[in-house]
Amino acid sequence: MKQGRGIGRVSRRTSVRFAWALCALSLALTALSLFLLILNLSQPNTPLYDPWLDNTLTAVFYPTVGALVASRRPENPVGWLLCLYGLAISISYICAE
Repeated sequence: MKQGRGIGRVSRRTSVRFAWALCALSLALTALSLFLLILNLSQPNTPLYDPWLDNTLTAVFYPTVGALVASRRPENPVGWLLCLYGLAISISYICAE
């Protein structure tokens, strides 16, 4: 018997693309944050944002692992939470710069 698609159902292809798009957005924001950090360091007497290394590693690895999990198992909320946490860290990182 063929199951119908429910109202709230999203195709697997769409969820895979969305997971990797979240990862790409997080990585792009992190790269831009590092660029801004380098520009800030080139100016004398500019205070350094102390947790830059922690935020960089978190914003790179969490959404990457989350996208891997979410693309393989879209129904698993852990992958999506990792993607969103990495995106939140990268947004806060670029705002801090």
